[in-house]
Amino acid sequence: MIFGYSIFLDTRYSQHHFLLHINRKTIIIHIRELTMKKTFKLENLDCANCASIMENKIRKINGVSSATISFMTQKLVIEADESRFDAIVKEAGVICKRVEPDCVIVD
Repeated sequence: MIFGYSIFLDTRYSQHHFLLHINRKTIIIHIRELTMKKTFKLENLDCANCASIMENKIRKINGVSSATISFMTQKLVIEADESRFDAIVKEAGVICKRVEPDCVIVD
């Protein structure tokens, strides 16, 4: 009990949230992970439909907040969890190769 308040912190709610109970009232607090956003050049991207497929698959990688590919500018923009960013970019490269074998992500 702090200053007459009954406070209980429950960290089991979810990975990115915790519950703070104060005098039988519950507050849900969202914890946001640090993210990093970076733009990459795509070389040998020859198909607009392939770019769309790559974009959708990259968005599904665990830790990715957003991913966009512009076929016109040949650019990939990834916003993802900072602690896994290098692994995510590597996985994105594998996805690009599977969809369009000559496509390469350039830093």
